[in-house]
Amino acid sequence: MFSIASLLALSVMVNMLADHVLFGKYSLALRVVSDEFAHCFSSAILWLVVDWIVSLSTWNRRMALSVLCGICASALDLDHIFQADSLTMQAILHLRTRPLLHITTFTAMLNVLLYLLLKSSPRNYLVVFVFLIWFPHQSRDANRRGYTMYPFGTTQPLAKWLYLFILAVLSPILGVALFRLLPSNMSTVNVQAQSPELRYV
Repeated sequence: MFSIASLLALSVMVNMLADHVLFGKYSLALRVVSDEFAHCFSSAILWLVVDWIVSLSTWNRRMALSVLCGICASALDLDHIFQADSLTMQAILHLRTRPLLHITTFTAMLNVLLYLLLKSSPRNYLVVFVFLIWFPHQSRDANRRGYTMYPFGTTQPLAKWLYLFILAVLSPILGVALFRLLPSNMSTVNVQAQSPELRYV
């Protein structure tokens, strides 16, 4: 038996542990791996929770999409490689400007466009799926760099408590709200299979 609260609390603990490694005197490789794992785990848990609340998928499909969401959230950092002057770790991690998929205004506009294109599609859940890839990722990064709001500049870095609140509370609320904006009769996902019981607390 699972609960939403326990899953989100686990996500918070994973992020706090990753922060301990990231800001500690550990090897660069370990810090990068811990940060990427936190990105992956956060988005995977968020999709699992949001999908479960709205009863979109069967259990197997929900888990598969959860894993895919986490992998995509981690893969978002590949844009660092494309923008770097060289393939050295130093160049990849110290870019002069934020890479495209880390610009909040750009990714938000893409998400709005995706909503307009897919809102009446059987695959309209991808609107929420994409949101839970980039928004938690950028919120975790915003703890160090703020949100990049081109062309308006960059916000101040978020306090740790605030970014954890965004990950554990605001992100699932926004994810569910986005689902509520989609036509409820369009989903083709079969939800008849029995799923493990979920509790809210």
